[in-house]
Amino acid sequence: PYTVPGIVPGLLGSIIAFMGLILFVRAIRRNGYRLGVGREEAEAFLKKDSTRRSLLTLAACLIYSSILLGRVPYLAATILFVFAFIAIFEYSEAKRRNKLLRTLIIDAVIAVSTGAIIAGVFQYLFLVKLP
Repeated sequence: PYTVPGIVPGLLGSIIAFMGLILFVRAIRRNGYRLGVGREEAEAFLKKDSTRRSLLTLAACLIYSSILLGRVPYLAATILFVFAFIAIFEYSEAKRRNKLLRTLIIDAVIAVSTGAIIAGVFQYLFLVKLP
């Protein structure tokens, strides 16, 4: 049970979540939770490009971790995730430059290389069996 691949990230995540909870409770006790954010500020925040990109990143990571991993072989899931992630964030720039096909080919090469390197490192260097 101590060789489970997710034990260290799970332990670290639990510690970080616990410390975040402590900070949250401390902020509430000291009345530090009042931000004074109104409707206009919230709408402006949600319309910002950086907010949209952050939400897209969160959605992509959740799809990868909760839908792809475990149902699709690790290498295929990682290649698909990396390709989709790069393509999503480069789409508008590539379309503007009229180099969409070239960009997608480069994205595919990067995704395959990244997936193979990550899988190889975990399987042969760290000796972790991947799903």
